[in-house]
Amino acid sequence: MTPRVTSVEGLLNPLEPDATSFAKRWGAAALLHPPSEPEIDLAMLKSGTVGVPSDGQWIGRLLVMLREFRQMTVDFLPATLEGSLRLGRSLDADLVLPDPSVSKLHATMRWRRGQFWLSDDRSKNKTYVNGYEIDRDVLLSAGDTLGLGKVELLFVTSDILFLQLTTLPGAKNARARR
Repeated sequence: MTPRVTSVEGLLNPLEPDATSFAKRWGAAALLHPPSEPEIDLAMLKSGTVGVPSDGQWIGRLLVMLREFRQMTVDFLPATLEGSLRLGRSLDADLVLPDPSVSKLHATMRWRRGQFWLSDDRSKNKTYVNGYEIDRDVLLSAGDTLGLGKVELLFVTSDILFLQLTTLPGAKNARARR
């Protein structure tokens, strides 16, 4: 099982002093379970984050998600050289996604040569990266949107997540308590 946090406060209290310590505690990367696109778009309008250049848009969306949706689920991915991480609806999966559109064992993530790769496990509703169906191992990059059935996840490296968390209200206080 991967470490799971169901609120942003769970990451802020206490927030590690640096990105390296954060990665050691939580993992090399994270999968965020974002709210629906209309909810994010509305929050972006309210916060004035509209108009971010397309290549950096996911960072703006991440910041809005962290600020506006404090009860968002975050699953952390350990950087291990052995084995893989199975994603699916079944309790046998390493990361359980309890949605009927997700196959019992839908996809697999692997850690190879310091990077995360994703492959579809012949799922019924397919696996997508940034809207494109995958049929082979795909190298993941920070900001990639993963689609498993109707479930969307945002892939973020822990260093980027840490940097965004440090900008949130309350983060400095949490860091100062250490």
